[in-house]
Amino acid sequence: MSNHTHYSPTDPDAKISVKPGKARQLNYSGQLAVDDAHHVITGSCASTAGSKDSENLPEILDQTQANMAMVGLEIDQIAADAGYSSGKALEYCEQHGIDAYIPNYAKCPLRLQCCGQVTKYKKIEESIHKPLYDRMHQKVEPQPPIRAKNK
Repeated sequence: MSNHTHYSPTDPDAKISVKPGKARQLNYSGQLAVDDAHHVITGSCASTAGSKDSENLPEILDQTQANMAMVGLEIDQIAADAGYSSGKALEYCEQHGIDAYIPNYAKCPLRLQCCGQVTKYKKIEESIHKPLYDRMHQKVEPQPPIRAKNK
């Protein structure tokens, strides 16, 4: 079953989605932005199944910024999982003055467990966005605690 062999005549934009442990079917992908302090949904959007979360980050942030602006609020920080990590997503955040906390997918400590030794994912060292990835890695990497010395 693929998007070349299956389509919905009533909804041609629906695409086949593939998730481990789930049946393949025609779907959309949904994105939500949530204010984590108050547990309020601040934005939502749908995209075709199979699109990467990182490709949808600018759209959901644009919508969230517009919604928050209606009540006089601004986004200054976001946190997202590694699925939202991409050079373009980090560049978008930097250009819009958003302090993002998104773990770099290629630097994730569980990468070997999840992807194996050989993977289709591009290495960060080969990316034109390497400086953005490096800054994000510095920000989300656990830092050793600072200890005061007794005199």
